[in-house]
Amino acid sequence: MRLFEVDFQGLKNTVYCKSESTRSGFKHVARMYYNGNSYTATRYYYNRTWEYYDFQSVMQDLFKNIVNEFKEKAVNNWKVENNKQRISKDKREEIYKKVNALFADSVNSLKKEPKYTYVEDF
Repeated sequence: MRLFEVDFQGLKNTVYCKSESTRSGFKHVARMYYNGNSYTATRYYYNRTWEYYDFQSVMQDLFKNIVNEFKEKAVNNWKVENNKQRISKDKREEIYKKVNALFADSVNSLKKEPKYTYVEDF
C-alpha cells in the first residue's frame, strides 16, 4: 500500500492506494478522508496501465468523485435557497463551473507524482 501526500483544497491530505489481483487482471483502489467523509475510487485493468505514475488514474477518479458530490450539493442548495424543484441547464452549468474552479488546483496537482511512502497492508 502507498500513502500519497496530496494538497486538496489547500489542506495536506493522505490518499491510501493499493493494488489487488482480480480474476482477469488487477485493480487499483484509492481512499481518502476529506471533510469528515470517506471517499473511494476503483479502477480495473486487464493487462497494464498507461499512467505517468502508479495510481494516477484512480486518484484522478477519486478527486472527480469528490468534485461531483460537491456539484450536486451546490445544485441542491441553490434549489432550497430559491424554493425551486427544478433548475435550468444554464444555471446548473454556471454552478458546475464555479465548483470546478474551486477544485481546479487540486485536480491539476495530480499531473505530477505526489510524495509517497510504502506501508504494509493491515
